[in-house]
Amino acid sequence: SPTPVPTASATPAPTASPSPTAAATCQSATVTVVTSYEPQVPPDVVAGVTVFLDYPGTRLDLPGTGNASSVLARVTNLTGVTGVFSVGDQDADSDGFDDRLGVGLISSGTAVAPGDFARVVFDCLPGAARPEAADFGCTPDVSTFFGNTISATCAVTSVEVSPAAANAARQMPSNQRLAGSSAAAPRSQRR
Repeated sequence: SPTPVPTASATPAPTASPSPTAAATCQSATVTVVTSYEPQVPPDVVAGVTVFLDYPGTRLDLPGTGNASSVLARVTNLTGVTGVFSVGDQDADSDGFDDRLGVGLISSGTAVAPGDFARVVFDCLPGAARPEAADFGCTPDVSTFFGNTISATCAVTSVEVSPAAANAARQMPSNQRLAGSSAAAPRSQRR
C-alpha cells in the first residue's frame, strides 16, 4: 500500500489581540479656579472670598498639608487684590489622602472682583489618570466688607497637564520624598 505523502498546509498566523490602552498620565496639573457673583455697590463691596476646592486626592497631591508653606507655594492669587491670602489642604473624607484645598482672600478695602481667583499646581501621583475639570468640585463663600453673604459660584475652568516624566523623584508620592518622613504615613499626616 502506498505511503501517504504529507502535503503542506498554511498555518494560520496568530491574530493580535487588542491590548488595553493605558490612561494618559501626567507629572503635574495646573488648575485655574474662577468665581462668579454680582459685584456690590461701595462702600459694601466684596471683601472676602473663600473657595473650597475638592480634588481627587488619590490621583493628585500637594506637598505638605494644612497651611504649610509648601502648600501656599503651590497656590497663586489671580485677583490682583492684595490682602490676607491663605490656603489650607485637608483630608475631608478621612481616607488618608488630602482632597480639599481651602483658598481665602480678605481685602481691607479694595473690592475683590469675580473672575480668575486662584491657580493651583498639583503633582500627579504615579500611574494616575490625567485630571479633567469635571474631577474637581468647588464651593464658594463670598461676603462683603459689612459681612453680608453674597450668592456665588465657583469652578475649575482650566486644567493644564504636563506629561509624565521618567524622573524617579517625581514618580514617588511626596510623603516618600520628604526627608525624615515615614513612607508609611498617609500624606494627610505630613507637616
